[in-house]
Amino acid sequence: MTGMKINYPTKKLGVANLKTLALTKAVYLRGCSLARNNDEVSRMLAIHIFDNTVEMTLKLIAKTKRVASPKKDSWEFYDLLNKTYENDTFIIQISELHKQRNQVQHAGDIPGSETVNKYQIHVEDFLEDVCQKEFSISYKEISLASLITDSELQELFKKAEQAFRKEEYKKSIEYFEDVFCRVVFDTADIFSKAGVLTGYFNGGDELGVIIKDDYAEKYKNSDYHEFAKEVSRAFLQLGMSSTAMQFFDEYRIDFLNHRRRVDSIDSIPKENLKDEAQKSLDFMLNIILKWQEEKIL
Repeated sequence: MTGMKINYPTKKLGVANLKTLALTKAVYLRGCSLARNNDEVSRMLAIHIFDNTVEMTLKLIAKTKRVASPKKDSWEFYDLLNKTYENDTFIIQISELHKQRNQVQHAGDIPGSETVNKYQIHVEDFLEDVCQKEFSISYKEISLASLITDSELQELFKKAEQAFRKEEYKKSIEYFEDVFCRVVFDTADIFSKAGVLTGYFNGGDELGVIIKDDYAEKYKNSDYHEFAKEVSRAFLQLGMSSTAMQFFDEYRIDFLNHRRRVDSIDSIPKENLKDEAQKSLDFMLNIILKWQEEKIL
């Protein structure tokens, strides 16, 4: 594949720092995804992630401003906050979030939905403030596509992001489906890999025999020749499909929900479109980053 080429929106940040901001945004969105699940464990994890998002951002500010840590090797949270950030309103909100995170971690406190939603909003407002004032970039303009190493996938993902920012949510879902098809059938070539795995781990000699290319040849001069070819292909496809799903691991349900959105896109209520498009964005980014890490892409 061709190498990565990114059009960065600002020269002030530089490649490494912009990628850090993109990673921070991706971490924050993972927290938002957990918050939508609304079960107790997800709410606890969301608070941890929101707090971590803030800390990552503050450390980036410290790095760009060349603010040294008093302890040299590590920052104490409130030192980091007070030495790098000056908005009193957000300092109060962020401090309260950190206290809530400590309650979750050290006291096993389970935050309620309203608490999680409150801090989700506070963190996004904080990110927007920091990006604009410290880095001269809009939070919404930070492209998660910069985390994708394949240039063609990156461009497709950017189109989906742009449609999402323009509030063209149906179009963004359709673009994410284009990204998905490119990933599965071309870049990662999941079905081909699944076919190879099915051949290696076929679960028994019978399946291995049936899915071989020459299986139907033994029936070449009989009335069962065409039927044997269809059966052989069907078993191979079944093996490929079931094996391919294993590549999705924890994102299998997200995949099924994405496909449901695509298949019923015209019946999604208008007030739900943004949330549904965000879920497809989360799914596509998560699965691409997962496969990049596993060297499948």
